[in-house]
Amino acid sequence: MLVTIKGQHFGEPQANSTVTFNGTQAKPTSWSDTQIVAPVPDGAATGVVRIAVNGTTKSQGNYPTFTVVSDSVFIQKIQAGDAEAITIAGQSGDQQFVPHLKRELENHRAKGNRYAGSWPTELALARLGQTDQLQEVWCRAITDEPKHGLWPSTYQLELVGGWFAIQGIEKLLTPEGLIRWHKPSKEEINSDALDLPFYVTALEALPKVVPNPPEKYPTGMELFMVQTHSQEHIRIWQDWIAAHQNELNKLQPTGEGVDFSPNACKKGKPAKKK
Repeated sequence: MLVTIKGQHFGEPQANSTVTFNGTQAKPTSWSDTQIVAPVPDGAATGVVRIAVNGTTKSQGNYPTFTVVSDSVFIQKIQAGDAEAITIAGQSGDQQFVPHLKRELENHRAKGNRYAGSWPTELALARLGQTDQLQEVWCRAITDEPKHGLWPSTYQLELVGGWFAIQGIEKLLTPEGLIRWHKPSKEEINSDALDLPFYVTALEALPKVVPNPPEKYPTGMELFMVQTHSQEHIRIWQDWIAAHQNELNKLQPTGEGVDFSPNACKKGKPAKKK
């Protein structure tokens, strides 16, 4: 499984900069000055995670430790509804967890717990590329969540990530805004969803889901102050995504099979297929 290590002064990736799990060296998938992502190496045992930068071991305070858990124990945690295990399974990219997560989701729904309690499991399945859950996330984003305001829509897409999130957020990247896709509800009329265009949150979300974004954009309230330049920002992002599509569409989850059209959803749920 992939482990994310956050800190400072990791430097640039180089041959003599290493990450070890209790003495077993890992092969990082990404390395920046503030974050390293590495899979736990085969044969690693419970112990300490150490980082060497340019051949020198770095530390401030105590080193983090990790615990090796067998697949069977981990699956038992999923079946018991352990939120941390469910989250890790969704981030692992390992399809072996899909059947167990689906059973956990069925248990929630059988108890009438349609959303609140089942969301971590739905999110985990979406991150593992399950089309049904990806479609549900998209439908909530465009026809249900806007009634609560602007942010929930893009935030749920951000949580899933990958090419799926980029495609979804790009759909909101229009001057008219997502709100034009359907007749506004009373809740939406009384929220900020009609006061501000959705492209504001789309512009804010994109740098969070794309690797190596084209440039730093203003965020939060700063973004509202530059609406006179928003059309230029939209164009830059659209051009950048088009130029990098071959690279971006390899990001997991890909969103394959998801219908991003305005007619794909009804009242926050996937429209029934004819």
